[in-house]
Amino acid sequence: MKFDTDLILESFKPLEELKKMQKQAMNIEITKKLEQIVDLLRHTEKGQETGEDLKIKQKNFKFVTDLQNNYNDGQGLSKSDMVFCNKVWKRYK
Repeated sequence: MKFDTDLILESFKPLEELKKMQKQAMNIEITKKLEQIVDLLRHTEKGQETGEDLKIKQKNFKFVTDLQNNYNDGQGLSKSDMVFCNKVWKRYK
């Protein structure tokens, strides 16, 4: 049996293309996670016992939606942004 080397070489993707595919997958995952946090903040009732709790939740909601809009406009997320999102998720989940 003989292998067609041209066919084998075409099956490998260039490194730049692989990096692009990985970046797209990561972007999709970050977008999904931000959407989940926004949905959680929009629908949860935990942490709404007082007016102050509701104000904090509204500020968190605004901050996360601003992060989401900035990310969709091509800006990256900093480590502190990701830590904040994790804290918000843990607080209201």
